[in-house]
Amino acid sequence: GARLDATDYALRGGLSSKWSEVLEAEASVGLGLRQFTHGVAPDVVSHLYDASITFRPDETLTIRGGLATTVGEPGPHATGAARIEYAATGDIAYRVNPWVTLRANAGYRHATFSDSPDVETRYSVGAGADYLLNEIMTVSGDYSYAATTTAPANATDEEHRVTLGVTLKR
Repeated sequence: GARLDATDYALRGGLSSKWSEVLEAEASVGLGLRQFTHGVAPDVVSHLYDASITFRPDETLTIRGGLATTVGEPGPHATGAARIEYAATGDIAYRVNPWVTLRANAGYRHATFSDSPDVETRYSVGAGADYLLNEIMTVSGDYSYAATTTAPANATDEEHRVTLGVTLKR
């Protein structure tokens, strides 16, 4: 019943590089700290890593892959005082013509919790499209599917999400 109010800190250092318009890479390392306000739980320190690479063979195709770690709140259904999460993601975007862009993505997350034997894994895939109506308005539509499993309970949650949006630019 104790409140787990905390402040999260992250300190990272890294490099980024861009080779013409074709290849771009970023990498960073650091430390994450979750410090509890009332001393109800020990502070959690984690090593943080982040890396991504983006490949654009031409102006119509963009492929991106990334790896990342985070430390933060455990979430409403998790046990433990902090979530330490490792994630891998991949995205691809293809511009069919000046008005239409197609997108797809996939991801994997693995989370452990301090002071808890629970482990959470999540797989996700998605697809979407952007349609440029005019120079200031874009309409977007996306579908995503995700499955999250929590062990040792082996409880699985599945999520289907459809989103529609309009972006206005000045």
